[in-house]
Amino acid sequence: MKVNPKNAEIPAAAEKEIDRAKKLEQEGVLEKAAIAYEKVIRTEPLNEYAYNRLMIIYRKNKDYKKELAIINKGIGAFEQSFKSSARVTLT
Repeated sequence: MKVNPKNAEIPAAAEKEIDRAKKLEQEGVLEKAAIAYEKVIRTEPLNEYAYNRLMIIYRKNKDYKKELAIINKGIGAFEQSFKSSARVTLT
């Protein structure tokens, strides 16, 4: 799945943190990149790009428990978002 981190709805602070995390990844400092992506998720819990990159980082580090945890966290965040935005209609 391709995800566009330059979404117009992403606040400037989150976008800046994503850029920093990307740079850290390119430099091979995956632990610090993961921390930066986690920070993005704390401020923007529906940021698909941050979840995607975290899953990749955890997989590269063979930290499968953290990878599964971030998958579940992402699913939970999006489920909650969809539930809160869904309208119940009774006929």
